[in-house]
Amino acid sequence: MRYKREEAFRYAFDPPLEAYFSIIEVNGQTIDVPEGPARLLDLSTHGLKFSSDLDIPMSENDTISVSVRFSINESEYKINGEVAWRKQESKRCFFYGIHLFADERLQQALTQELIVFSRSVNS
Repeated sequence: MRYKREEAFRYAFDPPLEAYFSIIEVNGQTIDVPEGPARLLDLSTHGLKFSSDLDIPMSENDTISVSVRFSINESEYKINGEVAWRKQESKRCFFYGIHLFADERLQQALTQELIVFSRSVNS
């Protein structure tokens, strides 16, 4: 569960955006679980961080793929990615770093959405 942030542009949401996530695969095995609530804390074209009251039990050798759904600027996104790290903040609060599986087109769309969002917040 290593994670390196090498992106040039990462936007931190304050307050966090409402989001939802579901686990879609564990160690290569597809699973079907319902979505759970999350709070989107930051986002870049390659990754995101969210917090949730839900604990994804995992060890260092586990590979867990998730789907994260959120809206920004009235556009809804549902993006798959892999859990890069997990940190327990308290008994009922967990932070997750997600490496996104985003192609170039999606990366460009996210960049534009984040630019528009940051301008609307700062105006």
